[in-house]
This record gives sequence, C-alpha cells and structure tokens, in this order.
Amino acid sequence: MSFTKAVLLTLLIFIIEAGIVLTSLFVFDSKNAHLHGISVIIARVVAYSTVFILFWRGNDQKGIFQFSKLRPVVIPLLLPLIVATEFIFRPFFDYDRILMLINNQELPNYNYSFQGFTAKQIYSSIAALLVAPIIEELFFRKFLITELLKKYSISITLLVSSFLFAIIHWETPVNLLPSFLFGLLSGFIYFKTKNIAYSVLLHFFANIASLILTIEGAAYYKWLSWLNFGFLYWTLFIIGIISCLGILKYILLITNRPAKL
Repeated sequence: MSFTKAVLLTLLIFIIEAGIVLTSLFVFDSKNAHLHGISVIIARVVAYSTVFILFWRGNDQKGIFQFSKLRPVVIPLLLPLIVATEFIFRPFFDYDRILMLINNQELPNYNYSFQGFTAKQIYSSIAALLVAPIIEELFFRKFLITELLKKYSISITLLVSSFLFAIIHWETPVNLLPSFLFGLLSGFIYFKTKNIAYSVLLHFFANIASLILTIEGAAYYKWLSWLNFGFLYWTLFIIGIISCLGILKYILLITNRPAKL
C-alpha cells in the first residue's frame, strides 16, 4: 500500500462517518442528543466496516485478535504504561499554559470539577470504550501497518499510520500530538508482538484512564496547579519517558519469550 492510498482510505472513513452523521441530523430531530449520539456510534462502525469489507483482503482476518495467546503477566503492565504516557503527554496538553508561563503571564488555576455527564458525553464515552479501541486499532495498526510494510520500512510505516491516527482525532486539536505519540507506541507494540490484542487493550485502558480523569480528576488537576511547571513537573515528564521505555522493553521481552508447556 502506498502513502497516498493510506491517506485516501482514512479520508474515506471520515467522509462516510460525516455523511451518516449529517444525514441523521437532517432526517431526525437535530436537537435530540440521544439520536445524535447513537448516529455517531453507528456512523463510526459503518465507516470502518465499509473500508474493511472493500479493501481488507487476504487471510489476515483469521484469528484476528488472538486473545488466547496473550501473556497474562503483560496485561497489568499496560496500566503503569498508561500512567507513564500521561506524564509524557501532559506538557502537550498544557501547551497553552506553558506559553503563558514563557510570556510571564499569570497562570489561572485548573479549577476543574465534574458536573455530570451530558447525553453527548455518555455516547462519546461508549464509543471511546467499546468501539474505538477495536476498530481504530484494527485499521490503523493491523491493517495499515501490515499493508504499508509491504512497501516501506518500519520507521516510515509507524510514522504514517500514527500521523493518520492523529489526524482522525482532529476534533480535539490539543490531543493531536499525544495521539500521534500513542499511535507510535501502539504500533510498535503490535509490530513487535504481532498480536493486535495488546494494542486493543492498551487503547482501552488509555480511554478508561481518560474517563476516570474526567470524572475524578479534580484533585489531580489541583495537584498539577500546585506543581506550577516547576522541577517536579518536568521530573515526572522524564520519569514518564524512562518508565515507558523500561516497561515497553520488559513487555517485549516477555512476549517474545517461548511459552512454557
């Protein structure tokens, strides 16, 4: 697969998804949050499924998830890996606040408090937990990486698949760089383990962590305000990188070790 085809397939997913959502808004009551939320989930599933049916050829679909081949000891390691990525990604999320600090502007407190889920957030959470980890990992990791590797090196392949994964999250611009980095991490794990189930679980845990911060993140964001981008803040960033590399190395060591009979 060429880079151009990968871009066009990603664009096709976006067009199908957007077309279904806009059609539902036109046909149904645009003010009905529940119908809109359901239509977004359906649109996402239909868009990815259409591309899979039309363009995913060969025998790669057989035994696609390989959950039976997962090493149980690896699964708990994905949780601290997600914590490490939070510290790595945090400066990207705080980009605007860091700029304010550089320009000697007074930083406002995070002042975060959870006010309860809106209907839109409920359906977004359902999509993030039950839909996105499966269909996005299948497309951006298993399908794109497998096909791109037939023409490009692993470095180019990971960069392309991660770039497209980030672009599909255009609705949250602050998440573009973290999404790109997460794509590199998930793609590398899939490439090394040859088991997409690890990437699906990693994605699932990442979205659960995001949901937990949405609901119970007040104390965490208050703590971040206290850190005020000082020495401890950037120490955690460095610790996050070191921890991520260490955990990743250990995961790859375990998954590449022959299973005991």
